[in-house]
Amino acid sequence: MSRPMFLFLFVTLTATIALGQEGAIPKRTPMRKPSRARSRPPEPAISSMALEQSVEAINKARPEVSYDTLSDDAEVVQSSLSEIRYVFIQRGFSNRDAQQATLQGWRDLRTKKLDPDVALSPNDLFKCVTGFGKLFIASLPGGALIEIDGSPARDANNNQETTECVRWTPSGEHRVRLTLVGYEPLEDTCTVVEGKPNKFEKTLRPLEKKN
Repeated sequence: MSRPMFLFLFVTLTATIALGQEGAIPKRTPMRKPSRARSRPPEPAISSMALEQSVEAINKARPEVSYDTLSDDAEVVQSSLSEIRYVFIQRGFSNRDAQQATLQGWRDLRTKKLDPDVALSPNDLFKCVTGFGKLFIASLPGGALIEIDGSPARDANNNQETTECVRWTPSGEHRVRLTLVGYEPLEDTCTVVEGKPNKFEKTLRPLEKKN
């Protein structure tokens, strides 16, 4: 037998014996199928259209507030939504409720409390919005103009709101006034509870016809 052939057989035999020894052949671990990562869907943000509507409403009410300031405000509003949403979900409200209340809080702070050159604080926005209660205002018949504490209630487009509507309102006692052509004005108090749904439902009395 030639030397090269001998070496080949020796190497082959040695490898066969080694592989046949107990424990020499490692058990093959079955490959696990890569599990699909359950990526958490991104939390919905406030739409650019809704932000623009609030910017326009604030600008109509407070034209002295610069667009640069309002642009900075919008970033604060968007970044604060996650924490506000968490509180609202815990209270049984929806994501849409959280968004509407956040925009309402921004408009209220910027048009009623903040000076034009003062930056919107995330902490002030959070306190304002989480202090709201959800107020449902309705009348029979509907379509009555709404005033709260002497000021017209306005929507995201700065139009005066009418019944029926949902209004995010600071907790506490408020004076609500409803006016509708052909009916007596109605004014009454209501108590809004923080973090709770509240209702103000009234029947309007027709004006007496003059003879």
